[in-house]
Amino acid sequence: DKWKDAKLWSFFDDGPYGSAHAHADKLQLCVYNRRMILVDPGKYRYSDKGGWTPEYYLASRGHNTVMLDDHDQNMYLWYKETGPNNEAQLKKYDMISSGPIPKKQYEVTPDYDRFSGKVKVGYRKGAFYKRRNLRSTKGIPKLEIMQGKASHERTVYFKRGRYWLVFDRIRGDRTRKANALWHFHPDCKVKKLAGGQVASIDANKGNLLIVPAVGGIKMTPELVKGKGFQGWYSPKTNARVPTWCADYSGSAQPDGYFAWLLLPFDGARVPKASVKIISIDGEKVKMEVKTGDSKSEVVEFKTSV
Repeated sequence: DKWKDAKLWSFFDDGPYGSAHAHADKLQLCVYNRRMILVDPGKYRYSDKGGWTPEYYLASRGHNTVMLDDHDQNMYLWYKETGPNNEAQLKKYDMISSGPIPKKQYEVTPDYDRFSGKVKVGYRKGAFYKRRNLRSTKGIPKLEIMQGKASHERTVYFKRGRYWLVFDRIRGDRTRKANALWHFHPDCKVKKLAGGQVASIDANKGNLLIVPAVGGIKMTPELVKGKGFQGWYSPKTNARVPTWCADYSGSAQPDGYFAWLLLPFDGARVPKASVKIISIDGEKVKMEVKTGDSKSEVVEFKTSV
């Protein structure tokens, strides 16, 4: 009840994938402002009919994370590829924990919270093809491991009671297409604004403004709702409804980065806001944030993973 009554909260997924009920949702961020706004897609159903469960609800494309070259995270299935009792393999493929999250990856303070994580297992298309004994694979891409090296690192900085800053870094050996996905709850009315900004704009309710940062990779949004394997939400088992997804795409060079300001607000009037990456020094990033008519402020935080 305390969580339900809270004005602002979020959850960030940086734990191991887990076992048979795992989703390829590493580094997903979900956000609440008086109601759920950025959401997990739900589980839909256990049947793989039509490919909906393996290619959307279990896949990275259905979650608030980043895809590279249209590939999902290369999540393994413990009962098919690692074996349920092979502890070394389970740890190698990030299926089970090797210990507590290192202290360098998080900070909890009275003023802010900061959490950092990394996708360690690479990427693939057809994430569950030929591994779940599908009767029909029509419309489902064949298994394709992404060539070369690539990883996604994400840091979430929550300025308590005010806003979130999200810093995404793509490391690898070549330029990649990056898609950063933000899925809204189906109750949200969503609008694309100038400057690549996207916001929920429902009257008399909690809302959220997504602001891409200046100074990194230019990320261009497309709003998608119920189109192919994108823009869906499952409110309960065996049910799915269309919902808005803000699909931001850009070209990420090796060690490329992009960032976001997630600004909560109330009512349909969208506040003015901007965010700029000032500098990156090793495992620290410095950003300039301006909200409403207030003076801009400089925020510096660690990105250690």
